Amino acid sequence: PSDAGHFRKINANVELVFPFHPFHQVNAKPGNGKYAIYHGNLKVNENNKAAVFLAEQVFNDVDFPLLITGSGASNYLKHLVSENENLELKENIPSKEMLDYMLDAHIHVLPTFQATGMKLKLISALFNGRYCVVNNEMIENTGVEKLCKLANSPTDFKERIKELAPMPFPSSELKNRKEVLSKELNNKKNAQKIWDQIFSNSTPS
Repeated sequence: PSDAGHFRKINANVELVFPFHPFHQVNAKPGNGKYAIYHGNLKVNENNKAAVFLAEQVFNDVDFPLLITGSGASNYLKHLVSENENLELKENIPSKEMLDYMLDAHIHVLPTFQATGMKLKLISALFNGRYCVVNNEMIENTGVEKLCKLANSPTDFKERIKELAPMPFPSSELKNRKEVLSKELNNKKNAQKIWDQIFSNSTPS
């Protein structure tokens, strides 16, 4: 959204199109899960750093399990997991199994240290997960801020997890999420925006 605002100052004919994704509907379920989850390609330094942050500074003294999924975890992350019985690392799991873990989780914890716009892991969590706890860098200028719970410091994350752990994910929140995502992250609507921009601005030869 901020980029669109910037370019509209140069040319008013600017249309914001959110990222395309593989999800056709919101699959998240109301109710309770029994663990938190962080998912990502752990070979990417940014993702491994986020997982280490959670393992070392958040779930070091939170009485709620964290499942970390991905591939290519660093030796240091593996060490942290081995030292804490509340942490579990699952690597190289099939896509279907990965989706099941996401659907069954109670909280998706998604810190990032790079504000680079809408991330696929956030889209995936919103379509397939219950509560999403994120920091400013994860949701800055994404348009889905109201669908997430904000936490920035380790203390913030701990307090959010303790707050949400006993709370069932309500049907009302799921309904609101479906309404927002059907508008902002609807592949058909966004494809139509691109089509309209191309052909409404084209001139016959």
